[in-house]
Amino acid sequence: MTAAGPVKASLVIMRHGQTDYNKDHLMTGQRDIPINKTGETQADEVGALIKTPRFDKVYSSPLGRAFNTAARALDAAGTQAHLKDASGNWQIEKRTEVIELDSGAFTGRNYITDAEVAEPFKYAKRLPDGESIKDVVERVREFYEAEVQPRLARGENVLISAHCFILLAFEIVLGIE
Repeated sequence: MTAAGPVKASLVIMRHGQTDYNKDHLMTGQRDIPINKTGETQADEVGALIKTPRFDKVYSSPLGRAFNTAARALDAAGTQAHLKDASGNWQIEKRTEVIELDSGAFTGRNYITDAEVAEPFKYAKRLPDGESIKDVVERVREFYEAEVQPRLARGENVLISAHCFILLAFEIVLGIE
């Protein structure tokens, strides 16, 4: 809050572009699968949506599909050059807190045709050798409260490039879901 009223800030959370695993309905989890041509096009198209606001900070999952989606989108936006260092590299901070849910033994399996994998997820039930949605929500909540919320309170605009279950976790943390 300022003397003039509440501080206005934006939080934009985006999912990475398509991968071949996504296209084939395979559980990707934390396997580092790159975005495909469709994913590259999607990232470029996101650039038009993130021309504004002027972002002060960009976070990404350490997985290439999220990082490269953010970098392509920022390139395509054409308005965020202040986020580049002197070498022309994007200053995108990779954070393990926003890495995708660890799908454990389900990684690489089809979530539509494989009956075991297709079962609805239970919030607190861990996948075999993996994580639960609750685990992901807890790490996203800690990250949000320690890193993102203070930036927003200062009026900073934040962009996060992540994954499906991270978006769900943010919806839960922010009270949307």
